[in-house]
Amino acid sequence: MKLDTVEIAKEAFKDKDKLIIDELPEDKVKIWYKNKRMYRKIGGTDPRPFILPMSINLDEEFAEAVGLYLGDGKTTENDAQHLEFSNKDPDIIIFMLDFFIYRFLVSLDRMTISIKYRHGSEIKILEKWSSVLKIPEDKFKISYQSRNRHDTVSIQINSAILRKMFIKIISESLQIIKSDKLLRRGFLRGYFAAEGNIGFKGKDNYLEYIGFSYNASKETYLREFCISCLNLEGIEARYKEDENEGLIYINKWKNYYKLWLIKMFDRCERKKIAFQKILFTREIYCDLNDGFRIKLLTSGLTQDKVAKMIDSWQSNICRTIEGKHLLRLYQIKTLSEYHKISNEEMFNNIIKIRIGNMRSFIYDKTLLVTNSI
Repeated sequence: MKLDTVEIAKEAFKDKDKLIIDELPEDKVKIWYKNKRMYRKIGGTDPRPFILPMSINLDEEFAEAVGLYLGDGKTTENDAQHLEFSNKDPDIIIFMLDFFIYRFLVSLDRMTISIKYRHGSEIKILEKWSSVLKIPEDKFKISYQSRNRHDTVSIQINSAILRKMFIKIISESLQIIKSDKLLRRGFLRGYFAAEGNIGFKGKDNYLEYIGFSYNASKETYLREFCISCLNLEGIEARYKEDENEGLIYINKWKNYYKLWLIKMFDRCERKKIAFQKILFTREIYCDLNDGFRIKLLTSGLTQDKVAKMIDSWQSNICRTIEGKHLLRLYQIKTLSEYHKISNEEMFNNIIKIRIGNMRSFIYDKTLLVTNSI
């Protein structure tokens, strides 16, 4: 879907004394306006013009950026001169930097890129982020921040025009995003990358919840929007609040699997890896093709020997041969290695899987690929 930049500008700046839009070559427009005298500060000037593409493509990647910005971007009304986005993950900073450069034609001279750090030397921190973002070191502002556990990078875009238009685009596109499957999933992916939590109790080896944080006093609209998007995906979600702290939380593996299906973890590599580490410590049970199952359990082996190899009981082996009992993934791998069966053959003969105490089966075997096979 294409968003008309000129129409958005007319709506965003309809309160201004004079809106000026010049069409430029290569499908670009230059936009600026004159403030009404009553709103102009003494000695103040009108904002600098800003060049934008004639149209903006509202696609899945754009929806991801909307989710990211609503999670980690500045939306308060007390600063109408800047857009600002902050995050600690290099892959997310790269994504948002590219988003503003290529989607909105923002040049580096319109940006202020700041680093706040707690650990390490200023020289090393600058070298790291300059290399990651491919930006000269002299373009960064860097400062020590004792409250930061990790380096945090902030992208500030100095333009009252882009600030107003981007916030307008977000507000106008939310209902479109919610009603479109791919856009909706993109939004959830971005919002989780910014505000997602994986509530894992390491001591108990228990995944308590997967959730989203929000400001309970200022972001109730975001809470309702996120829950509505999750519900449209068939994902059950609830929320709890304590003063200003809010948490949208999701329980049960049937819902976690649906989150995996919509690739909700894919925008933040760190969170995706964290979920995979939890996933692959669960017991995974596999339903096998009949011929392959019998081959694993009967080829040159007694039931008693099979039971000892896979830490089971002879009675369970008998039931498994009959198709009445499931093998765990590690048991299948042990038997496959004994029979010199390749991972590919083993994978191809798994029909469906069940995770932990989850009642229903999953037919998507990609959950196994990253780590288990």
